[in-house]
Amino acid sequence: MRPLFGIALAASVCLALVVAGCGGSNGASLGGDGGQACTTGSCPQGDGGNPTPESGGNGLTCGAPTACGASGNGRTYEECTQVTPGGQCSAIVYQVSDGHAFTCAGCTSCGPVQQQLAAYCAIPPSGDAGSSSGGDASTGDSSTDADAGSDADAGDDAGGGGTTCLTALACGSGGLSYKECTTTGRGGVCTSIQYEVSNGTSFACSSCSDCNSAIQQLDAYCAAENPTTTCTASSPCETSPLTYQTCTTSIGGTCEAVYYQTSDSQIFHCASCSDCSSALSSLDGYCTQHTPPVTTCGAANACGAGGATYQLCTTAQGGTCESQQYTTSTGQAFSCSACGSCTLALTGVETYCASLTGTGNAVLFGGFSSTGPGLADTWLWNGSTWTAGPSTGPSARGDADGATLGGQLVLFGGTSDTSVTTAYGDTWAWGGTGWTQSATTGPSIRFGAAMATLGSRIVLFGGASTDSAASDLADTWSWSGGVWTQLTPASSPPARVGASAAVLNGRMVVFGGLSAASGYLGDTWTFDGTTWTQESPATSPAARYYASAATLGGQVILFGGSTGVDNADTWAWNGSTWTQLSPAASPTVRSGASATAYDGTIVLFGGSSSGVYQSDTWIWNGSTWASTTATGPQARFGGMMGTL
Repeated sequence: MRPLFGIALAASVCLALVVAGCGGSNGASLGGDGGQACTTGSCPQGDGGNPTPESGGNGLTCGAPTACGASGNGRTYEECTQVTPGGQCSAIVYQVSDGHAFTCAGCTSCGPVQQQLAAYCAIPPSGDAGSSSGGDASTGDSSTDADAGSDADAGDDAGGGGTTCLTALACGSGGLSYKECTTTGRGGVCTSIQYEVSNGTSFACSSCSDCNSAIQQLDAYCAAENPTTTCTASSPCETSPLTYQTCTTSIGGTCEAVYYQTSDSQIFHCASCSDCSSALSSLDGYCTQHTPPVTTCGAANACGAGGATYQLCTTAQGGTCESQQYTTSTGQAFSCSACGSCTLALTGVETYCASLTGTGNAVLFGGFSSTGPGLADTWLWNGSTWTAGPSTGPSARGDADGATLGGQLVLFGGTSDTSVTTAYGDTWAWGGTGWTQSATTGPSIRFGAAMATLGSRIVLFGGASTDSAASDLADTWSWSGGVWTQLTPASSPPARVGASAAVLNGRMVVFGGLSAASGYLGDTWTFDGTTWTQESPATSPAARYYASAATLGGQVILFGGSTGVDNADTWAWNGSTWTQLSPAASPTVRSGASATAYDGTIVLFGGSSSGVYQSDTWIWNGSTWASTTATGPQARFGGMMGTL
């Protein structure tokens, strides 16, 4: 914008000189006969002769008229010099006979002005000088041609008045332009000067010789049309090492565009000043791509006997899950097929954990003897033989419940005999060599509850406190860190005793039992750690209680139980339905047998076969049952069995 002042000043000086009139030598650049533009404080004359004070003492002297353009076109120009009272040159004006003038303010660097004059003179007169004349006064702005881009609003004849405008120049950088327009009366006398902006705004000079205020206003107006961009402070770009800024480009205080710029110079443009949704989405995606993957693991869960654990570990990038897998403290890994789809992986880790037997023993405690009283003996199975354990431990009982957690086999409750003379509410733990009482508070006294290890805790459900059907229970408890905590799930199975329990795919599975309200039950419920859900399998075992259950090979295997009569059928739960199996061999009918997963098999011992208590040991290898010749524990019903 700074050149504007010079242009306007030159125009005002030029027009003042036009009014005064002058005579003098020709500019050499036009092919004149000896004159040249002044380049110092004085004005040397050409062969046009000495200056003649035609202006009447106003400081102007003009050389002799010289042809303007081709000979015979009728136009001439004069080179006029304005001098200060001290005799120094202040301006050079090239005055054309048709009223146009070209001024070199300051008497220096007049080459561009002479070129403008030459270009103007090269254009043949059109017969109406005002209609196609070149630009008005100029001050050495080499981008302004004397004729190119100018227009004339009015003109009567070669000496008539009219308005002429110089070539348009940029007004700021927002797309506007402006023109300097001069209006002259007849005889070429300036009547006004104004600056016209392409959007219709104009700024008029105070007079033909005073454009300072108009130029200042134009400068300020065009400066406001320069786009300005401001950016916010840097913000984190998701969880990546990058940062980003929100940048707004405005013209005259009005938003023109918004974009996001990252610290590595990536730019995401908004659709408009009020719609950045797509740009923000693209920014988020870009930042996510530059976020280092982070792996986090959940709580440690018991993995079999012996204290091993497993965790679900999630690898995410920018908060978005990329993969999941179960890892064990022993170094095993089971990958999920996709984020949130971990059923097969969980089955794999549970099967692996079931194979970890700690001290290498399946543990059998108590049960009811054939005459009814409870037993207090402990027996250890090593895969081929039974060995008697220590004689001290929990008091004699049957129908106690047990599960393994944190390197201990935890036992709860039970009853002193089949007539339920005394029921218990104490908690004991087998650590591999002996029993230790762990708690005397927790769930109320009961026997025949469903109990299993679910993740990092043991879950207990239901049971009964007396031999009366009215004492059936439907509460849910959790054992963790040596403490029992009652849970309050949104829904629960109906009260029952003698239900079967195991864990599959991270859910505790409870089947059947005996209910005071409904008798034998054949419903299937699962617990995810928060609430119970009743399942609706396509097929299911007949209603029963005291069936034996354990998890092996991605299935819950259920055997026998009583439906009023004892059974010898084998069923498998795969997480959605029950399927009856047809093994080549099978134990005889029975209920109340003890069972646990051990070393890649399920071990089943004893039970009541149509009222006759058994002392045989059977092994399920994943497809069939096989009997053993091992001897050891006496015949019993309702013994607690687990693995450690």
